[in-house]
Amino acid sequence: MARSMLWPGTTAAVLALALGARPARADHENEAIGLLALATLVPSELGGEITSGGAERSVAPVIGWALQLPLDKLEDSRHRLAFAVDWTPGGPGVDVRVRAGYRQVRGPLELGLGLSTGPDRIRLSPEVGLRLWPFDSDGGGVHLRLRAEPALTDPGDVRGVLTLGWSLL
Repeated sequence: MARSMLWPGTTAAVLALALGARPARADHENEAIGLLALATLVPSELGGEITSGGAERSVAPVIGWALQLPLDKLEDSRHRLAFAVDWTPGGPGVDVRVRAGYRQVRGPLELGLGLSTGPDRIRLSPEVGLRLWPFDSDGGGVHLRLRAEPALTDPGDVRGVLTLGWSLL
């Protein structure tokens, strides 16, 4: 359990340092850097996972930090590289996993394919998402995303993840 508490404790300490004492004068550059750091530290996805491996089934919360980078022009970018770190406190196996893949956005619909990995197994990570607000292709917003992640070495070991999140792009 101590290992699960390390991540939120570290995040809280970094936030306290980033939002600590400031000079009296307004320095817009430092404020922009502080807001960017805060946006990076704040989780961008919250949800749950159901893992089914043989006769064992488990349910755990998922807290995620995701980033997507456009492959073409920034505005109206449909093709993106997606990266994420998921933390599953209290879940079976490892607490932290990393995902990387490709995502295509068309209006309110997102489709993606990638790999999810951690010390336990490498998994295929297909995903489908629905952009709830706003769902235009040139900006961020709120999304609902569903992933089914079968282990590459054991197709009977499947993890389903449902998250509600936000993105800047």
